[in-house]
Amino acid sequence: MPKLFELSGEKFMQGLSLQSSLAMGGLFQNALNFDPFAKFGIFKGSPVAVQKGSSVITSDIRAFVPFSDSKAKLLAMSNYAGSGKCAYLINITDDTYTDVTSAFHTETSPGTPVLTSDCIYYKGRLLYDSASQIRSVSTTPNDDQAVEFASTFGDFHPFHIGPDNYLYYGNQANVGKVVTANATTSNTGQALTFSNTSLTVKDLTDDGIYLVIVADTNDLNIAGLTSICKVMFWDMSKSYSDYVWNIPDTYIIGVEYLDNTVYVFGYNGIYVCSAGTRPKLLASFLGDTPLRRPGSHTQIVNNGHSIIWTDGGTTGRLFAYGNPIPGKPKIFYQPYQTPNLSVAAKALVCCGSTYFTSTASNNLYKLNDTATLGGAELITCPIVLPQPYTFTEAKVVLSDSLTSSQTTDLTLSTANGRTISALSSKTSITDPNKTELLFKPLPASDSVPYFNEFVLDLAAGAGAEVEKVEIYGEPQDPSTQRI
Repeated sequence: MPKLFELSGEKFMQGLSLQSSLAMGGLFQNALNFDPFAKFGIFKGSPVAVQKGSSVITSDIRAFVPFSDSKAKLLAMSNYAGSGKCAYLINITDDTYTDVTSAFHTETSPGTPVLTSDCIYYKGRLLYDSASQIRSVSTTPNDDQAVEFASTFGDFHPFHIGPDNYLYYGNQANVGKVVTANATTSNTGQALTFSNTSLTVKDLTDDGIYLVIVADTNDLNIAGLTSICKVMFWDMSKSYSDYVWNIPDTYIIGVEYLDNTVYVFGYNGIYVCSAGTRPKLLASFLGDTPLRRPGSHTQIVNNGHSIIWTDGGTTGRLFAYGNPIPGKPKIFYQPYQTPNLSVAAKALVCCGSTYFTSTASNNLYKLNDTATLGGAELITCPIVLPQPYTFTEAKVVLSDSLTSSQTTDLTLSTANGRTISALSSKTSITDPNKTELLFKPLPASDSVPYFNEFVLDLAAGAGAEVEKVEIYGEPQDPSTQRI
């Protein structure tokens, strides 16, 4: 009985394809809640996301900042004070959540509260953006102080500590600089001013030498506009940027630096560049792609080996690009999933090996700090065969037999969605004490008897570990017109 296909070992680590209809750069069109680097060569679900602080958090968290005094902590910022609660202190060590809104400045102008766009830990203090100024508090938090006033302040004011160890922030068509963390002394809102005053700084990072600035002329992030989008490299001393590249996109979302490469997230896709190389498109967010764009720069984090971001929509999916194995190519993957699929993501933060994400409707989730594993799903791109086949059986090999809560599901279909074998589920009741599970053909009303290509849909529930999948079939005469 011929084997048509085997999925095992490093094939599980090939990642998402750039297109769903054809395996390009990866094998899968979906890899939901599956971190291929959690256990190499094994398909299993990531930990279940756990909601936290629901009795305390009553506003949407827009930005996080991790810091440490005697314990690992997070500051989570929401709306400005004066419009309900705006700040929460998360003690990661003790797993406690406290409303600390009263420690923050109450902004009375411009009347309509602006949403927080960033916060950062700098020189032992927590800095945050208010409607018309940069302010800071101690880590307690208390002792709220003005750090910089800026009459041109806009809605985007990302923070980043530059290679020179000073803090920089976006201020519409300017980059501000903070030297003193608890006063306005030596601080300025215009350390760098763009000649095109229509530009708005959307995010900042650095490459170890230059401060990397991304900006555009679409400050409202309106899809479909023809905008000027730029990535700039500034040495933090000149009155102009050293290198400036244009990016052909509608608007810029954020920027990260990983392994000697700058990654710019735009509406259309992800671009890669450096000070000496022009931007080129790495992956598109348009058309037939499994990838989804983040909604803001606070939904993108860098853990040192991968860039991770949330879908800015309501799928609850997190995406990543990278690889922790030295010398291996980077892949796209989907390491985590939030359970609430009806509301949009808001922010994401990495605290060591722990991730927190927030969504609309005041939700906060801790993503990977539990021994309880969730379900995962792999859907391959269409696997094209050299001739027609009929399906005879599939074998799924597990690391261990299924427990009472675990399941393994398998479906085969054609590229256009016709059924080859309908959904079949294995449990500890149907297959007790078995590590090899056989799936026989299960017809449906739209089943096809022969196929030239197939799509494998495999699900592993509650931490079931899959080592290998084998698909078997019988070849058919390719000279006949049966399909």
